[in-house]
Amino acid sequence: MSTARPRIAVTRYDRTLPLILSEADGAEQFQFEEGGTMDITRALLEGDYDAGEMSLSAFVKAREEGMPLRALPVFTNRKFFQQYIYVAQGSGIRSLSELAGRRVGVYMYWMTSSIWHRQYLHAEADLEASDLEWIALMDDRMDSMRIPTGIRFESLGQSRPEGIADLLLGGRVDCILGAATTPEILNARDQFERPFPELDRAQREYFERTRIFPIVHLLVCRESFLDDGEQAAQLSSVFESAKQASYRKLEDETYTALPFVRSYLEDSQKVFGADPYQDGVEPNRHVLEAFLEASHRQGLTHERLAVDDLF
Repeated sequence: MSTARPRIAVTRYDRTLPLILSEADGAEQFQFEEGGTMDITRALLEGDYDAGEMSLSAFVKAREEGMPLRALPVFTNRKFFQQYIYVAQGSGIRSLSELAGRRVGVYMYWMTSSIWHRQYLHAEADLEASDLEWIALMDDRMDSMRIPTGIRFESLGQSRPEGIADLLLGGRVDCILGAATTPEILNARDQFERPFPELDRAQREYFERTRIFPIVHLLVCRESFLDDGEQAAQLSSVFESAKQASYRKLEDETYTALPFVRSYLEDSQKVFGADPYQDGVEPNRHVLEAFLEASHRQGLTHERLAVDDLF
């Protein structure tokens, strides 16, 4: 009788496509299933899948609550969030400090992106969450993710992350703290601007000062899956193989439609080295420490978790 392959859920990126297509070395040992990270996160919280890509904030809360989930130090999605901060054209908002007292729109209050945004606002403009009014499109994923006392907050209670651009276009909020460049953002981008003059400079200065490339998602497993250490090591190896395959494809200038892809690649390699999505605990300890500190400071966790509590 054949043994069922472990079910692993991932979101489609260039770094995971070789897994979905069973092209990465060793991928045939696992059953990779494609899905959205919101849906995968909910499924993992409900005990589905052997492993999958999960929101960092939801995983941190799950660990605090003692759910039987642990992570492998494989970080499938990372982003600089300055690129998702928008205000309306002509708003007169020219700096982050001018957001004090304003209404801001987010997808969820405790979404990983929202925590990183608040960490950035605190570090760059000395703004506390209580200095702004928060409007979220959706309720948070877990009932235990409660809004701290003293925070002006409203959830629109939507079931899907749609309509954040309309909040800004309609004047419901003064600023969007987003998580992705969605079609609705693209369609309205000529009506938006950012509250700082140069996006590239803002991102580079943040990284050069902090060495933080924010982690958004990581590979989370049922604890029973990790009982087989060899199987866990094989899964990490397969993800590394897929990532390296994606890097090799990017070295081919014909692979993307970006006209300046070679200069962009060389510039990125000067800043990040050959492996910008470097996995492992130690190379990323300072990033995880920053997130865990922000999570506790903002009120997601009652206790300040340690990095090693996650793995």
